[in-house]
Amino acid sequence: MTTKTDFDSPVAADQNQAIVRVPPEWKLLRFNPIRANRGAWAAEVQCVMDGATDVMWMDRKAIELNIANFGDHPELRKALDHYRTRIKYP
Repeated sequence: MTTKTDFDSPVAADQNQAIVRVPPEWKLLRFNPIRANRGAWAAEVQCVMDGATDVMWMDRKAIELNIANFGDHPELRKALDHYRTRIKYP
């Protein structure tokens, strides 16, 4: 049985060729202020990366980390703005 290794890849064979990764696409599906007020992750976000689509709940810290890791994106900014401007219940 043979397995494919990185050395079988044409990219790995030519060390002068740069590997280009496409940044993920983000879409804010909804923000739930009630979840945010009780401390749960409140932003439901869709992420499309390398052809795979995933939906996840994110908190403020996760959004900030994704902005730091993948760069600024308007949909992540929109989610972060919801955390900053939400109505806080007593």
